[in-house]
Amino acid sequence: MNQTFTKNGTGLASTLLARLRARRSESGATDERGSILILALIFIVVVGGTVMSLAGWVTNDLNNSTTFTNARAAHYSASSVTNVAVNSIRYATLLTNGQAQNVATPLGVCWTPAGNFAFSQLTTDAVTVAAWCTTTENLVNANTRVVNVYSCVSTLTAASSPSVIAAAASQCQATPYLHVQVTFDDYPPGGAPPMITQCSTWCGQGVTLNKWAWT
Repeated sequence: MNQTFTKNGTGLASTLLARLRARRSESGATDERGSILILALIFIVVVGGTVMSLAGWVTNDLNNSTTFTNARAAHYSASSVTNVAVNSIRYATLLTNGQAQNVATPLGVCWTPAGNFAFSQLTTDAVTVAAWCTTTENLVNANTRVVNVYSCVSTLTAASSPSVIAAAASQCQATPYLHVQVTFDDYPPGGAPPMITQCSTWCGQGVTLNKWAWT
C-alpha cells in the first residue's frame, strides 16, 4: 500500500513539474516574440523617418535644379538679345537728321521689328526677352552715340496694346534684368571733319562697353 502511494505521488509530482517547465518555456518564447515585434516596429519607424528625410532632400534638390536651370536660361536669353540689340543699333542708328543733340531719345526699339511687332524681342531657350534702347547723340564728338540697352523677360505679343507695351518699356527701364551701356564712334579711323548729318559709312567704327550690369 505504501509503495503504491509513493509511486503515485512521485508520478504526480513529475507530471506537475513537467507542466510547469512547459509553461515557463512557452512564456519565454512568448516574451521573445514580443521583444522581436517591438524591435521590428522601432526599425520600421526609424527607417521610415530616414526615407522621408531623404525624400525631402531629393525634392528640394530637384526644385533647386529647376530654379537654377530657369535662371540660367533667362540669363542666356537676356545676354543673347542684348548682344543682338548692341550689334544692330551699332550700324543702324535708328536716328534721323535733325535729332536733338546731347538729349536722350525716348525709350524705343533697338532694331526695326519684323512682322506686326512694335518692340524688339527674341525668344531663346524658351525664354522671351525684350530689349529697349535710348540714345544720346553728339555728332561733332568722336564719342558720337551713347546707347543704353534695357533687357527684361517679356510676355508681350503682337496683339499687345500700345499702352501695355509702353508700360512694359517703362517698367523694364526702371528695373532692368540686364542694363548695358555702350559708346559708339561714328568717325573713320584717323578722324574727319565734324559731322553735321547722320553717319552713313563709318557708323559704329569704334565701340566701348561702359556698363554690363545684372539686377
